[in-house]
Amino acid sequence: LDSVQELCASGELGNCQILELKSCHGYGLALSAALAEVVTEFVFVVQHDWLLVKDVDLGPVVNAMDLDATIKYVGLQSLTTLDYARRMQLRYNLQLPPDRHLCGLRLVPQLLWYDKPHLTRKKHYLEVVLPEAKMGVFQNPERRYGVDQMWPKLLHAENLEEEHLRHGTFFWDVGAEVVYHLSGRK
Repeated sequence: LDSVQELCASGELGNCQILELKSCHGYGLALSAALAEVVTEFVFVVQHDWLLVKDVDLGPVVNAMDLDATIKYVGLQSLTTLDYARRMQLRYNLQLPPDRHLCGLRLVPQLLWYDKPHLTRKKHYLEVVLPEAKMGVFQNPERRYGVDQMWPKLLHAENLEEEHLRHGTFFWDVGAEVVYHLSGRK
């Protein structure tokens, strides 16, 4: 932690700060505390055990989200999302809604809010995800919002495309892994 604080103080990490919580909160409550300090419209959320293994420019993602308000979350591609549409078809007999092509990006509908690295608006977290997730100690948005809230609605939706737009979760398909999870699910 001392090394990261030194990097922040030197400006090497840009305009950032370390938010040290006084007790163990778990990811969800720590994220909520961090969002209270954020002054930007967008947040790029990356947990400590995820690595970026490919350079990405998030500018086009922000532009796409500005152009299309139904895009509320854009995750970066991992092993989990390679060949995602085929896997959803084989495992759950679900045909994904159409991809979005904006700002040179291919955005594929994603049927879960993953905690993997993603870009979203701070306001969406504070006004939709966290209130619906009702986060407790050691809980996370992926489980409480993605699995408990989104997935049952999407799995049983009469109109998957319409229901998906309520959640607006996509991943940026670049055809290759962009992020890698050091521990746990890839």
